[in-house]
Amino acid sequence: MQQLTLDLGLRSSARFDSFEVGNNGLALNAIQTLISGQGESPIYIYGESATGKTHLLQAACHAMAETGEPVAYLPLDLIASEGPAILTGWQDHRLLAIDALDVLVGHREMEQALFHLMNELRARDAYVLLAARQGPKALGVGLADLESRLAWGLVIQLQPLADEECLTVLVREAKNRGFDLPQPAAQYLLNHCRRDLRSLMQVLDGLDAASLEDKRRVSLPFVRDWLQR
Repeated sequence: MQQLTLDLGLRSSARFDSFEVGNNGLALNAIQTLISGQGESPIYIYGESATGKTHLLQAACHAMAETGEPVAYLPLDLIASEGPAILTGWQDHRLLAIDALDVLVGHREMEQALFHLMNELRARDAYVLLAARQGPKALGVGLADLESRLAWGLVIQLQPLADEECLTVLVREAKNRGFDLPQPAAQYLLNHCRRDLRSLMQVLDGLDAASLEDKRRVSLPFVRDWLQR
């Protein structure tokens, strides 16, 4: 189970150098400092959907794994159905990145398991990264001791990207998928689609598939036609 969990959802493209920083330089610098052995643990990042929480956690796992240290990424929204046992047995990892803490709220046994895990990791001086949509106090966990543990270290809110930064991401990610996205087409997508990055990446995937199927280059007219289908 642990090896499966380690690999689950860890994107090869989620790296520090592909993170569009925007106003989130504090979070990026804090995490990079932590995994270099000089920062404060745990680090708790929170923010709206698609503000880069998962990207940062996975990038940290990639960077630490390259040093040969044992790391694990736990996306609780995908694995919480395994129950409290999924939060045991990780104390020997140098870095543990726990994503989507929100799903623990209201599940006392899961909250207790996380509380004990964080105590074990702290005793071993392990690095802990945590991510949720809400800050520790607003998260609403029922276990008061866990709320305190979650706020032990740095708590940093991530901010959504500005339009110009979203455009940069769209053009770059299109190129990573193997096609060029002209600036006018990128702006059109931004004006006519949901603006969170997760939705925009799904749009790029759809455009990529449609252009291959239609054997057409991605252009502003093609984007207009495709969105009207």
